[in-house]
Amino acid sequence: MDFALSFRDFIFLLTQVVIISTVIANNKQSIKHLDTQQESLKEWVKSLQDELKELRIRLGK
Repeated sequence: MDFALSFRDFIFLLTQVVIISTVIANNKQSIKHLDTQQESLKEWVKSLQDELKELRIRLGK
């Protein structure tokens, strides 16, 4: 069994490593962005709930 890599195989493997690393990095960035967006939406929903509660109090319900 000969496990020697040809130059073409080496370039192919190197390219695959770069592509996989890029995908992982992009996924991490996307997850961070989505976490930030989720927190922002939670704050927005809370402010809407508080506003609705305030309106109910004003209307006496």
